[in-house]
Amino acid sequence: MSEKIKTAENNEDGSALTEGYRFVYDDAINNQEFADVLSAAGLGRSTTEDVETDREQAKKDGYEVSIIGVRDSNDSLVGTAILAHRQGSTNGELFDRAVAEEHQHKGIGKAIMDEQLRLADENGLESLYIAEVEPTNTLRPYLMELGFVDNGKDGLQRGSNPGPV
Repeated sequence: MSEKIKTAENNEDGSALTEGYRFVYDDAINNQEFADVLSAAGLGRSTTEDVETDREQAKKDGYEVSIIGVRDSNDSLVGTAILAHRQGSTNGELFDRAVAEEHQHKGIGKAIMDEQLRLADENGLESLYIAEVEPTNTLRPYLMELGFVDNGKDGLQRGSNPGPV
């Protein structure tokens, strides 16, 4: 992207997370805890086997996958998200954003989104797609501030050529 992405104000450590929370990535997140966060947030696909199958299939299909997590001060995983794109593509998809219910409304969802966008920028992704962002989703207005628009079908998009990867 030619222009830096707009994100929330960062803390001294560079993250936009509330004190007591920190980002973790990829192999620092096991399939069981990833599934547990999806379940705790009320999202589907909450079995370890499903998460493992999805990770393996993405690699076989040639996707670059960045898994983002947030841990609390007890080292429990409380938030997750995924950025995926095909190798060599400038299109990306953001999904599996989830924050465990007891940790919601603390800015974690926004911080995770900011981190997904930072990684998208770092990977040269110009167009992004997010499926199934319900009108009642509290993160939706923030996504609109970040330049996402409703695609009129099944999600939000940003950039010149967005769509599922």
